[in-house]
Formats: sequence, C-alpha cells, structure tokens
Amino acid sequence: MHEQRYLSEQAELIKAEEQKRRMGEMKAYLDSQVREKESREALRKLSERAEAASRGPVTVLPVGIEPDPEEEEFVKYALKKTLDNQVERKARDAVDEKARALREDQTTLNALAIEMRQSRFREMQDRNEQAEMLSATWTKQKALKDMERALGKK
Repeated sequence: MHEQRYLSEQAELIKAEEQKRRMGEMKAYLDSQVREKESREALRKLSERAEAASRGPVTVLPVGIEPDPEEEEFVKYALKKTLDNQVERKARDAVDEKARALREDQTTLNALAIEMRQSRFREMQDRNEQAEMLSATWTKQKALKDMERALGKK
C-alpha cells in the first residue's frame, strides 16, 4: 500500500517537473519571438528615417512664400499680448493668494484672541470663587472661635 502511494506521488512529481520544463521552454520561445518582432520593428523604423532623410530637409513654409512683415508683426503682437495677460493673471493670482493667506491668519489670530480672553475670564472667575470660598470659610471659623470664647467665658 505504501509502495503504491509512493510510486503515484513520484509519478505526479515527474509530471509536474515535466510541465514546468515545458512551460519554461514555451516562455523562452515566446520571449525570442517578441525580441525578433521588436528588432524587425526597429529596423523598419530606421529604414523609414533613412528614406525620409534622403528626400531632403523638411521646410516649414512652402517654397516660394515669404512671410509678410505685417502678418509677422501682428503675430508677435498677439503673442506679446497673450504673454502679458498670462503675467498679469499670475500676478493677480499671487495677490489673491496673499490676501487669502492674510485672511486665514487674521481669522486664526481672532480665534486665538477670543480663546485667550475666555481663558482669562475663567481664571478670574476661579480666583473670585476661591476668594469667596476662603472668605466664607474664614467667616465660619471666626464665628466658631467667637462661640468657643463665649462658651469658655461662661
């Protein structure tokens, strides 16, 4: 019985190892296919670039059309205006951010001042209550001493 189980376990282990080996071979084959495809693609792109370079330099403007000075000035003016607007907006945003930060700081300082005022008020109340308690205790002690003296004289 043990021998039969041992043999079946061995057979399963052998099958698992064979499966691992086959998977490894398949992975290696697929990796080589991917590398081949990538190298073919790189070679194709390189040949396309070489072909494009052999045609001559690429011009931005069609040959024979000279830029119009008025149009160039208008484009420069439009670009300058756009840039000026961006700078102005950035400056406004910086001022707005500074004002917002200042408002936040002011709100925090106001809240802190209120809290300090309330704390001082509570401390003053505590001192007044303690003074009243001490005064009441002193009055009771004095009354007790007066009663003891009055009883002691009789």
